[in-house]
Amino acid sequence: MLVIGFVVLPLDRAVSPLWQADRQVDLGVVSEMDLRYEYFWSRIEFTVDGVDLGSRWGGMPLLDFAASIKRVPDSISRNGRAEIDLTESSTIISFVRHSGLVRVSDTVSQDVCCCSMSDLLDAVSAFIDKVATTLVGAHPDIKNNEFFKELVSSLR
Repeated sequence: MLVIGFVVLPLDRAVSPLWQADRQVDLGVVSEMDLRYEYFWSRIEFTVDGVDLGSRWGGMPLLDFAASIKRVPDSISRNGRAEIDLTESSTIISFVRHSGLVRVSDTVSQDVCCCSMSDLLDAVSAFIDKVATTLVGAHPDIKNNEFFKELVSSLR
């Protein structure tokens, strides 16, 4: 089983002031680069087969992680593998299809965990939905941003 989520710590709010409700920016028109890397830093919760990998990664840009994880199922289907480079923590997460399962590992630990492809799809979809609901609730204008629209479009 795979569970993906996020939590915003006080430090993340300080680094990424748009988590504060009183900060206003028209997110409908900001660039993809700004949305991916400047706004909405958080901690990623990433638990595979009961092993918490995400707690080791530290803070990172939420929308960059969301865009990266969204590409993983398609890459696995096409190539049998995928990687996400978390440049903020010098970590690489690897996903490799093996005997009907997806092996998940990162460069920070020795753990190799497994989940099914359907668990991966479900977890990624649920994560993207949570990101969309949270951000649209706090910043309704983000739903007009072209990058955000593509990000929250269906995986399947």
